[in-house]
Amino acid sequence: MSDRTEQSERIPPQDLMAEQATLGGMMVEPGALERVLATGLQAAEFYQQAHMRIFDAITHLVAKGQPVDLLTVDRRLRDEGCVDAVGGPAYLSSLLKVGPTTAHIVRYAQI
Repeated sequence: MSDRTEQSERIPPQDLMAEQATLGGMMVEPGALERVLATGLQAAEFYQQAHMRIFDAITHLVAKGQPVDLLTVDRRLRDEGCVDAVGGPAYLSSLLKVGPTTAHIVRYAQI
């Protein structure tokens, strides 16, 4: 196998639990949300497509000056017609339980 083929088949670095903890923390605590956004994190940096969509929904709410929590993110994803594509309300709810604390949310966002 050539180096080029090996490189194109490599999975990019990822940590789904860190992504989940970041998104969950952003929906739980406004201060955590602000700290993550201050890092410059972008949706494209998420490995999982569902996480990109959830992050986009969160940043849309922020841009509109609306509160960010489980209910508002769920509503935004429903309005976009993609709530089921991200795993539905059950998956969104599960994100709130992943991170043990929001104290380290900036680190989770950097992973």
